[in-house]
Amino acid sequence: MILLDTNIVSGSMRVEPDTRLIDWMDRQRASSLFLSAVSVDEIVFGIEALPSGRRRDHLRGVFSDITDAFAGRILALDATAARESARLRAHRQRIGRSMSLADAQIAGVAKSNDLSLATLNARDFEAIDLPLVAPY
Repeated sequence: MILLDTNIVSGSMRVEPDTRLIDWMDRQRASSLFLSAVSVDEIVFGIEALPSGRRRDHLRGVFSDITDAFAGRILALDATAARESARLRAHRQRIGRSMSLADAQIAGVAKSNDLSLATLNARDFEAIDLPLVAPY
């Protein structure tokens, strides 16, 4: 079971997504892939920050289709995940490797649900006890 990092989802939404990413996603069982509500927040923010127009409207539609496809598989940042997130950020701070709040929250959701995390930026999640998956 795999939680998708925001960069996996946003990468799949590009006009011309990397074929390696799409091939990797196509090889996964849909029921084994999950999204975090944190990623939903990040992506919706990115879309809504765009100027009005066809691109924003198109991305709204694409992301609506994605969230529909993940119905029942979008995981919230609950209290358990929030505690895990805080522990991860504190650990990274102690070792001199800061971690963004969103990355820590996504990692906390993955850890609290016993999921691996698929990401294109493994460096963002180094030095924490979390199984990572590199799509390519």
